[in-house]
Amino acid sequence: MPRLLPDATRLVTSGRGHDSGDGPRPCQQVTCSNCLSERPGPSSRARLVAPLNDSKSKQFRAEARGRLRDTAATSKRRRTMKIGIVGLGNMGKLIAAAVVRAGFETYVYDLRAEAIAELVEQGAKGTTSVKELAEAADVIGVVVLNEPQVQSVADEIVAVGLPRTLIVHSTVTPAFVQGLAESLAPAGIGVLDAPVAGGLARARTGELTVMVGGTDTDAAKLAPLFDAFGREIFHVGPPGAGSAAKLSVNFMTIAGYALQIEAMNFARAYGLTEDALSSVLTTSNADSRAVRTWGLQDRLRASVPAGTTPAQLVMKKDLSSFTTAAGRAGLVSPLAAVAAETLVNRVEERDTYLDSIGGRPDTPQCTTCGQELIPPFREAGEHPECARA
Repeated sequence: MPRLLPDATRLVTSGRGHDSGDGPRPCQQVTCSNCLSERPGPSSRARLVAPLNDSKSKQFRAEARGRLRDTAATSKRRRTMKIGIVGLGNMGKLIAAAVVRAGFETYVYDLRAEAIAELVEQGAKGTTSVKELAEAADVIGVVVLNEPQVQSVADEIVAVGLPRTLIVHSTVTPAFVQGLAESLAPAGIGVLDAPVAGGLARARTGELTVMVGGTDTDAAKLAPLFDAFGREIFHVGPPGAGSAAKLSVNFMTIAGYALQIEAMNFARAYGLTEDALSSVLTTSNADSRAVRTWGLQDRLRASVPAGTTPAQLVMKKDLSSFTTAAGRAGLVSPLAAVAAETLVNRVEERDTYLDSIGGRPDTPQCTTCGQELIPPFREAGEHPECARA
């Protein structure tokens, strides 16, 4: 039977697990000696459900399951719902491609004509402006860099004068989304935030984690859309809640990367190789997916297309957003502040080191996920968690 996890909930479609004190559930650790199950793999799709603290959640979940299991109704919704995607960068183009593959009538727009052309070749309909896109699409997803860019797109949608639904996929602050929802409501525009996590590898296969902030009605209505590009879909609360979840994820991910860089610097100073330290870490409590794919961020930085904002500047922006949002909530986040202040220099030092050794090492990649393999997994050719999937 599916297990509904507390509060920010998802419906897991496969996997048993060990008893954590609140009943059996699939284990979320990369490895777990107590767990008798495998983590849900790419073929198992999570479905959107309501937060358990909603007084009507039981009825909502039953209805939502019924709707999502009704393939005919879902197919009809895909035929009638017209989707627009604004922003076709690294993530936006992959979300748009997944939406096209799922059978939605999809309109796309980007400042770069070549980005639009790439999606048109895959079946999307290109537009020449946000205005043209908003006139054609009922639901508009925005995948741009920052809050000013999201606001600019929202203003252009409002100017069209038609009732629309705006989904903010960009990493922004919760207060921004809440303010946007309030200001756009009189114009008949509903606002949700649905940022994603999982990286480009999972985006290519439509298996992202999606963190949805919005009303129960809007979240349920858009469930087939989120399912097009998401494997694990969480309805975490009202508008702004998705962004709070995303900033938390990014803080832990980015700060963790900064810690890894410092640990590698320290190890090398005492004569260890990065391969040696990575191998040790996988057998300790410091094991993580980031450790197992060490070198991935180096490769991604080196392969950023011309004209794209450097990864370290995006990371700094996200950390700054986290500290801003924390301050608005009356919290002090010194670790995030230090990470935001020092990250760019740390990454630049990392790149200088890589240049000094002749460039980024040619690290083998997993045959399943395509990400870097540290020594313990190279003989097998894939990460253990990828093999189980």
